[in-house]
Amino acid sequence: MKGFKAHNTCCMQKPHFTQDQLVRGAKLTDQDIEQINKCRGVQSKIGFAYQICYVKLFNRLPPQSPLEILEELATFVAIQVDIPKDQLYGYAHRQPTISEHQEQIRVYLRLDIFTQDVEDELCDYLFQQALQIQETESLLLKATEFLKERRVLNPTDYALERLIKTQR
Repeated sequence: MKGFKAHNTCCMQKPHFTQDQLVRGAKLTDQDIEQINKCRGVQSKIGFAYQICYVKLFNRLPPQSPLEILEELATFVAIQVDIPKDQLYGYAHRQPTISEHQEQIRVYLRLDIFTQDVEDELCDYLFQQALQIQETESLLLKATEFLKERRVLNPTDYALERLIKTQR
């Protein structure tokens, strides 16, 4: 997403987003609501909705065990599906359900996983970009745009940073 910012905290990036990015990127469509309503129970519905919005916003699935919950995103999702946000916390510890939902969401959104072929293409692209851009954060944005255009989920932040450092 253009303008998406990620700042380092410890060794991992904590995703940050603007209010505008949240509203534009994580708005549920009628088709999304239809998919969400196939879930049984309020915890599954809000959890499925949260993961859809997370993927739309960050082009990656949220970390599991327990589920990474971003408060502002959780509130935005809860309002959209009219389910109390606290129901998401019960869902967050249901790892088998989270995994199952992630695969369903990947198929529903028609997203591919990050493969070696995609990594090779991304490395070529990053090498060209690294000749022009020096900042790692800018290259992270470019890498995410590249993958999003190809409907491929981002790998872990660590993997992207490693690829960028190698290409630089």
